[in-house]
Parts: sequence; structure tokens; C-alpha cells
Amino acid sequence: MDTTPNYGIPYPECDPPRVVDASDAGQIAALAYAADAALDLVYALAEQDVFNPDSVRMQAASVTGTGQDRYPLFTSDTIDTGGMSDTTNGVVRLVEPGRYYVGAYTTSTTTTLTQLRIRFLLNGSPVSNFQTPGYVTGSGGALIAGYADAVLTVQESATLSIQIRHSSSGATSWNSAAELWATQLEHF
Repeated sequence: MDTTPNYGIPYPECDPPRVVDASDAGQIAALAYAADAALDLVYALAEQDVFNPDSVRMQAASVTGTGQDRYPLFTSDTIDTGGMSDTTNGVVRLVEPGRYYVGAYTTSTTTTLTQLRIRFLLNGSPVSNFQTPGYVTGSGGALIAGYADAVLTVQESATLSIQIRHSSSGATSWNSAAELWATQLEHF
């Protein structure tokens, strides 16, 4: 009996495969059981990655202040299936190397702001440009929002956060709330 190079599945070595004695039948049975176990493993991995990927969604409390930039701290989560929520440091932890789909959303009810924009930070450093400004609803800008999403590739564990910027001039006082989420698409 020999084994396959990739999965170590045993197979009979007779040429051609035929039952000569009882040990040949045992070899064929071992092949069937090993193939079944290998398929179960592949299915379990696919089920985890495709149907139940590691995901997190976190919220930052509404904050009011001045200045053009804001770095929200995400202190609560509504979903965390992969241990990625770090409410102590206010960030998402991308715990293993891989490709992640990430997104963020911010809102403000301050009527003096224009163009809320978001960019992503890995380990505190920018990894994207500020995304296109969001939208304003109602007269006088009753609600202004910004949205961003991206696919990020990380080669080692990293922290994910965002920077929010508005385009209004002066020391405008403004409030903002934010959400940040990440879903692992592929692990390396």
C-alpha cells in the first residue's frame, strides 16, 4: 500500500487494482475511509470560511468636539464571531494574516459641516485615501453621513481603526458617531 502526496490517502499498489487476497480488500476499504475523511475536512473548512467567516461590527459612542479630524474609539460590539473586538483599545483586531472586507460609517447631526469622509488605519497608519464624501439629508444638513469600504490584505496580526475628516473651515463644533466592521474573506 502507498499514500497520496497531498492528503496521505492510502491506495492499493496492485497492477491492475484487483482483489487477490483479503488484504487487498482491506486496502480498498482504507482508501474509501481516508477519502471520506478528507472530504469531511474540506467541507468543514469551506463551511467555516464561506458560511461562517470571522466577522466583527463595532460602534463608537457619539462624541462632540472641534477640529477637522476625529479618531473614534470603538467601545462596544454587536457581532464578534472571530475574537476581533478589542473594546479596551477601541479597535478591531485582524487576528490572522489574510484578506478582509472592511467598512465604516459615520454620521453627524451638526448643521455646519460639509463632506464627512473616512479612511482606514492599520496599526494607526493610513492604508487608504479618504473616501468620497457622504450625503446630507434634510434642509440645512440635518444629517450628514460618510461611508467607506475596502478589501485589505494583512500579512500579520494588525489593528484596524478609522480617521474621520470634515471639509468645513474653522473650529466648528461637531458631533459624530461611527461604526466599523470587518469580515475575513481569506486566510493565508
